[in-house]
Amino acid sequence: MKLQTSMNSRERILCALNHQEPDHVPLYIMLMGSSSDYEPATGFDFGNLHRYDVRRPYSIAHHIRRAEQLLNLGVDDTLRVEPPLGWAEEYVVEGIKDLKTSIRRRSAEEGTGTVIEKEYHTPQGLLKQTVQVTDDWPHGDNIPVFSDFSVSRSKEHLIKSPDDLEALKVLLGDPKTEEYQRFKEESAELRKAAQRLGVVLEGGRTSLGDSLIWLLGIEAAIMGAYDRIDFLEQLLDLLLEWESKRLELMIDQGIEILFHSAWYEMTDFFTPEVYRRLLKPRLQKLIKLCHEAQVRFAYIMTKSIDIYAEDFLELGMDCVFGVDPVQGGADLQTLKDKFRSRIAVWGGINSAVTLGQGSEQEIEQAVTEAIRILAPGGGFVLYPVDVVLAGANPWSKVKVMLNKWREIGSYPIRV
Repeated sequence: MKLQTSMNSRERILCALNHQEPDHVPLYIMLMGSSSDYEPATGFDFGNLHRYDVRRPYSIAHHIRRAEQLLNLGVDDTLRVEPPLGWAEEYVVEGIKDLKTSIRRRSAEEGTGTVIEKEYHTPQGLLKQTVQVTDDWPHGDNIPVFSDFSVSRSKEHLIKSPDDLEALKVLLGDPKTEEYQRFKEESAELRKAAQRLGVVLEGGRTSLGDSLIWLLGIEAAIMGAYDRIDFLEQLLDLLLEWESKRLELMIDQGIEILFHSAWYEMTDFFTPEVYRRLLKPRLQKLIKLCHEAQVRFAYIMTKSIDIYAEDFLELGMDCVFGVDPVQGGADLQTLKDKFRSRIAVWGGINSAVTLGQGSEQEIEQAVTEAIRILAPGGGFVLYPVDVVLAGANPWSKVKVMLNKWREIGSYPIRV
């Protein structure tokens, strides 16, 4: 069955986020990794259309091409404006003024393996980080300021005490003039492409809890909430000030949605009480900045959503991105009832388990349940959480999802 189509992708997604019923349920797919395995099955050239791009300078052509191909497939996409030097996990600190770095690789003192040491020489003092090199270390001889890979491999985390915060301000300081110019040129190109393609121009990502753990490590962050909470508040205030400035730059470039990364803001890391003291009031300030500029705030979290649902409502979030009924344990009906007409849901089905391992019948059932529960009245973007990963998600199973969505996804919903 052919989907009813009378809107472009931007109109469709914004209509859904406004809790109105668009022409059909938006479907968003986040590709990751080389998708060459998909080309024979799809009948067209995906190229290497992964969503993430850690190359610098930011590959605008790569992302525009991805959006074009996904729109040709009939699904929705966005184009993302990143702040100068990239969002936190792709942050290129070498573009900062008044900063010198040094890196060396050496044998581990314990006599097993290799470590990398990176030092930041700032006018406010020295910062140092050391990581154990593993076979899957992806950063060569470098250690990014923020990285998931550093969290479990750091033998010495970058930030240890309040004495490090003045030096950290240098790392989060003003980019070089050429970096600002590059940001403006890239934003203009993305804005023009978004208008041509009819897609949402998103901004991001900001992060608070994620950056806290990338800088301190998990143990120091969790324990610090009990024995050094004032220090954690100081660090979060510094990060909030940094992200607020970067958010304002993205707002000036015309973003329509801000995505905030909250992978480490879940109850796996912070109790609800700690979340409400450390993160909630600072998230409120980011959300206020967005809403004053008529920018929607989308919160990326795949677990703990049911626990924080009332907090999200009080914060006035526009969208929760990553609602996963399988690995995230989200109760779709409960969330629909709580969020109705106030917070949109972006998600609804699981990628790794359902699309990766499920039968055709299980995939069809998952799509049907997500649309049946979440789509009526709008406020829903269908999205397999977290990524469609080449090699792990066979295209034959992705096609089952696509076909079922095309069959039942037109408004008014009749399932």
